[in-house]
Amino acid sequence: MKKIVIVIFVTSCLFSCKKENEDVSSTESVSNPETGYLHGKFLVNEGNFGSSNASLSYVNNAGEIINDVYLQENGFELGDLLQSFEVIGERGYAVLNNSEKLVIIDLKSMHFQDEITGIDYPRYLINVGNGKAYLSSGAMAGQVYVIDLNTNSITGSIPVGQGPEKMIKLGNYVYVCNSGGWSLDNTVSVIDIATSSVVATIIVGDRPMDVVADMQGYVWVMCSGNDSWMTGGETLASLHRISSTTNDVVTSEVIGEAGEHPKFIAASASGDKVYFEDAGIRVIDLTVEEPVDAILLNETIGSLDIDFTNGDIWISSVSDFVNPSSVRCYSSNGSLKSTFEAGIGTNAVVFN
Repeated sequence: MKKIVIVIFVTSCLFSCKKENEDVSSTESVSNPETGYLHGKFLVNEGNFGSSNASLSYVNNAGEIINDVYLQENGFELGDLLQSFEVIGERGYAVLNNSEKLVIIDLKSMHFQDEITGIDYPRYLINVGNGKAYLSSGAMAGQVYVIDLNTNSITGSIPVGQGPEKMIKLGNYVYVCNSGGWSLDNTVSVIDIATSSVVATIIVGDRPMDVVADMQGYVWVMCSGNDSWMTGGETLASLHRISSTTNDVVTSEVIGEAGEHPKFIAASASGDKVYFEDAGIRVIDLTVEEPVDAILLNETIGSLDIDFTNGDIWISSVSDFVNPSSVRCYSSNGSLKSTFEAGIGTNAVVFN
């Protein structure tokens, strides 16, 4: 693999004894009667496509887990294929891809509040402030819907690239990864929040999938590379660092090998460390004088998220979309802390 020019940080992989967390069947024993589900972690379980068995698992701050928490509290399923989940204030927003809807949940009670339906291929939601959120959408020619969080309604849309995926807000702008979806793309759209319009389009690598910001105000984009079945065939994954001041790509490096298509990148709360998938998990420490990337965890992953409260690393195993997922929590130095059995197809962990 080619090394990232900017960074190399040598971190040893330390592993402690495995801690198993039992599934607690009663929601009352896990949630706080005063605050409900406002504080804890949500394991986002995609479910099996077409089976309408998407679910949420909830882990409280004591490390107790309850699976199917939404079903238990409401008596009905979330829907088909939970693409993503976002917490804004005291509400949770579940993006159901195949059900083509956005479900709004009261996190104190975990009860259904409202929904926005008829959204074509919804992907990810992000809070942009002042009662407004953006929702990426589209299997090919894409758009970002403008959501009014007060009325739970769509108030507009912003044309972007093909197959928009994850987004990040940095200052007054939102950076959108245009993955290509069922087509091809290699761009990042930059949206001015004040005008809800695209003000720049940045060329990166093939199939940009994930994006974070670091402590220095740079935007990092993980590009997965095109798969062999796509037009033009196989291309390698790459990692790009963009200046948020000029929107120029300042560094760009190929990662991985042919046939490998990493798609996850994450950052610590302060942005001093950047973690990314590449034959495991690699870490970059931006606080050292000459940082370099080095392997932290040597395992195949199905998701990668960093707890903003303590720097813990949460990953899931690659799902077969039939059996429950294994979700593991590591300390920031790579020591295993906890293991959970979640729902089917865990694709993210969301912290609140």
